[in-house]
Amino acid sequence: MKRFFCLGIILVSCLVAKSQTHINFSSCPGKKFWECYREKIQEVVIANANKGVLKEALVNITDKDSIYFKMTYWLNSSGNADPRLFGASLKRETKAFEELKAIITAVKSKKWPTELADTNGAQFFLSLNFRKIKNEQGNIFLESFEWNKKEEGFGLLGFSPIYDGCRIPKKKSLKTSKKSKACLQTKLRSHIAKHFNSKILKDKVIYANKTLRTNTSFIVNKYGVVDEVEPIALTKELENEALRIFKLIPKMIPGELDGKKVNVLYNQPIVVRQ
Repeated sequence: MKRFFCLGIILVSCLVAKSQTHINFSSCPGKKFWECYREKIQEVVIANANKGVLKEALVNITDKDSIYFKMTYWLNSSGNADPRLFGASLKRETKAFEELKAIITAVKSKKWPTELADTNGAQFFLSLNFRKIKNEQGNIFLESFEWNKKEEGFGLLGFSPIYDGCRIPKKKSLKTSKKSKACLQTKLRSHIAKHFNSKILKDKVIYANKTLRTNTSFIVNKYGVVDEVEPIALTKELENEALRIFKLIPKMIPGELDGKKVNVLYNQPIVVRQ
């Protein structure tokens, strides 16, 4: 039995080694560290987006023709991703999630720069846009594209959503909309600080000496209710906490566009420094 067990380990090790991708930072001179790292990891994800269970999950993640994909993980001082701290927007697709995690954690670095030396590492966040393309044979494949995101229509809004306690503007203008937005941001930060349960981090070595960021997108719908909350964090525990916090946000006065109540998309990170 021992012989077979050892042989199994050797075979698995060979497979993992074969799947490793090496990033060489010397190939992008003159660029800042994070810009270079982001480009290289983006290339790795795009190269694997049309393969196996990962492609199937991305294609089926939404009925829409375009996909907004998000991923985050902890990058240690040696330049390797920590498999314990990994999150992605396809986390509900278990096989694809594990496949993506294996791809990223298999990435190894050549000529690692000094930016993270003598540190505990840093959290990395990546977002990508894919569109579904159907070829002549009727097969669907994914194509990445750059989406020039505008400021969610704030310049066009009669006024942005108004948080409970913020001043209701008498006149609807870009200036009053910006003031409402600034007040909303202040109220959101206060709400998060008040309701975040720090006990979920207590006595957990995995979180020690880390600055943890949960990137959360949500919609203030045309009824003034927070809806479609989508957190991406390093662990499900942090994501569940973000969901709980944002569901506690009180009803607002909805935003308006051309005199009509509309849905407004927001992105609000939760940053916790341990």
